[in-house]
Amino acid sequence: NYPNGGHVIALPPLDVIGLKGLSFSSVPGSPDFVVLAAGSTPSGKVLMIKTWRMGDEQWKEEFLSDDDAPFFMASHSPVFLDGVFYFLDINGRLGVIDPNEDEMEFSVLKKPDQPIRGSDDVHLEEWDYNYLVEWKGELIAIFRENGDASVRMFKLERSQMVWSELQEMEDAAVFWDRRNALIVVPPPEEDLCNKMFLPNYNETDGGGRLHTFYSFREQCYCPSFCAKEPMNAIWFQLDLDVLTATDR
Repeated sequence: NYPNGGHVIALPPLDVIGLKGLSFSSVPGSPDFVVLAAGSTPSGKVLMIKTWRMGDEQWKEEFLSDDDAPFFMASHSPVFLDGVFYFLDINGRLGVIDPNEDEMEFSVLKKPDQPIRGSDDVHLEEWDYNYLVEWKGELIAIFRENGDASVRMFKLERSQMVWSELQEMEDAAVFWDRRNALIVVPPPEEDLCNKMFLPNYNETDGGGRLHTFYSFREQCYCPSFCAKEPMNAIWFQLDLDVLTATDR
């Protein structure tokens, strides 16, 4: 329990074959709070969805599919926006689930069309890192090639349902880890905009660490891409007001 009335929510044990990501719909503890965990079979033909709501003793499990085409879900947390959960396919398609339906259905949107990355090749396996992020009420797709390679971002123009490439992120910073990505507004006095920060680091002669970031303006890693990376590192955004109140 926290002084501002917040509390820790203990979820039932979770076991999802081929777990891809986990997300929730609103502030924990609110009446419409829904937790959603998603997994998929290697063939991409069946999605395993588990949902949990306040008061549930167990997860509700459903097996969903779209008969038109396999959906090769990227390993990312689904994005809840405008009442539905969005999922990103490794080829750039979008899948949607409405958690408020009595019987949930999974549908693959006909638009945006492929290809998102300038290639007609259809990827059957997830070689790169692919994420879907909400930013200012818009969907942003982030693709990072494995190793010391480029990072590309695309914004979904929802009026036309097409992806448009973003060359820069002038008013924000991206924080990347192997399971998730965050886009945040950094403090104005910090030179953090237009960069994507990784948990990777270089060690200095004095025993310190130089953390790696990718510059969207220069299109390169700084100081350089490096091999050292903490195991199971994950970025998260602190609620400093809660921490300060707890310390007092």
